[in-house]
Amino acid sequence: MISAFIEYRDDPEGLARTLASLVPAAVEGVVKDAFVFARERNGDVETVAEVSGAILLAGQPPSEAGRRGRGEWLLLLEAGATLEDGWTAAARSWGGTRDAPARFRRAKGSSFARVWPRGRPLASGLLIRRDRFRSAAASSDTLGAVASGRAAGWLDARIVPARP
Repeated sequence: MISAFIEYRDDPEGLARTLASLVPAAVEGVVKDAFVFARERNGDVETVAEVSGAILLAGQPPSEAGRRGRGEWLLLLEAGATLEDGWTAAARSWGGTRDAPARFRRAKGSSFARVWPRGRPLASGLLIRRDRFRSAAASSDTLGAVASGRAAGWLDARIVPARP
């Protein structure tokens, strides 16, 4: 159902947290595969991707995400963000009844709940259909650029954003 794409920002521990938050969904069969977009290869990102079973796409354009993965829906996240329990049910419900992209709500009690990062379109993640992603990715150079302004609604699920 979902292929996850994570934009890496020089934070291997954050990337590990994000990938770990996807494991229960992978066990349920909701997340089919995970990919890490990095500007360039380095030992840290290669190690985390390899250990987690994610595929590293270093130096690749976002349009590559439209060609990769097995999910009808794409989940775009920034490294360091973690999804709270219950997000898979919300994603299934959204994907079963709607066609438009959606974002996650801020986690209550998050240390970032009062200061929502500006200028980071992936701070609240994005769930988007593959066909909509392809048209947006054709002219974008990062996953964040694809996600910018694309959401039409909010999932009934929470995300703890990455640290700025």
